[in-house]
Amino acid sequence: MIKLNYINDAYISYLRKFDSIVLENKNEKRPYVGIVCTVNNINYFVPLSSPKNKYLNMKNTKDFHKIGNGKYGIINFNNMIPVNKNDLIKIDIEKERDDAVILFFWKKS
Repeated sequence: MIKLNYINDAYISYLRKFDSIVLENKNEKRPYVGIVCTVNNINYFVPLSSPKNKYLNMKNTKDFHKIGNGKYGIINFNNMIPVNKNDLIKIDIEKERDDAVILFFWKKS
């Protein structure tokens, strides 16, 4: 089972002080949605990216992994960031509204 998370704005703002490549959360209007993986006892937030036509023809690499062959988006390992679990906001898919960003990844076609 995969557990999905948002990441809080304050932490994103903090990271951007040191690395401008960290994507903005855009005041939760377009929040990061991702998974957490642990490597050498360090937690990393790995964001998901919504589907794009270009993903359909790309191959999985060490930087990203396609979800449903790219039909549902990708897991962006190249944009993962270290994270404290206190900065994560767990997503309860059952409680999300129908137009929430997370449902974009999991809708049945």
